[in-house]
Amino acid sequence: MKKILLALALLVILVVIAFIKTERQDKQAQNAYNNGLQKGNKGLNQSLNEADSLRYYIGQQEVAFADSLMSKKQIYQHKADSLSEKIDSMALALEQSNLQKEQKKPKQETSSSASVSKKSKPKKPSRHEQILTAYKKRYETLSHDLSPREKHIAIAEIRKETASDFKITIAELNRIRNKNNINY
Repeated sequence: MKKILLALALLVILVVIAFIKTERQDKQAQNAYNNGLQKGNKGLNQSLNEADSLRYYIGQQEVAFADSLMSKKQIYQHKADSLSEKIDSMALALEQSNLQKEQKKPKQETSSSASVSKKSKPKKPSRHEQILTAYKKRYETLSHDLSPREKHIAIAEIRKETASDFKITIAELNRIRNKNNINY
């Protein structure tokens, strides 16, 4: 019986030792898992923080780029408008000087020159006159039963089409209209 009790005691000791070893390995595995999880969370948080800071930086760069682009666009638009005004004024001055030159020429018409002038082609209308004529024709084709809002939209479309047909800006068309007292 002593042998059985001794064998039983040894068996209990072996089971307790195996249980303690298993518990220790389980705790070590749990600690390794927790450490890995903490490191992973720390790395994830760091990556998220870096991504947020990069998004913020990119947002700032987009705003700065948009501001820069807007200011450059305004500068170039101003330059283009001033150049188109200069071109218009120079063209008008040229037309006026040509008109003055024609008026200063002595009018000596003989029967032969009169017959030659009758055969010559009629004077070609100026570019501004062509633009205004096209604009007026389109305006006259508008239906008279349009509401004020529809009429406003239709006139805006007419301006846009006329400007694109003559390859000018809407601002140039507006200047031409204003010079000729066309309010529609």
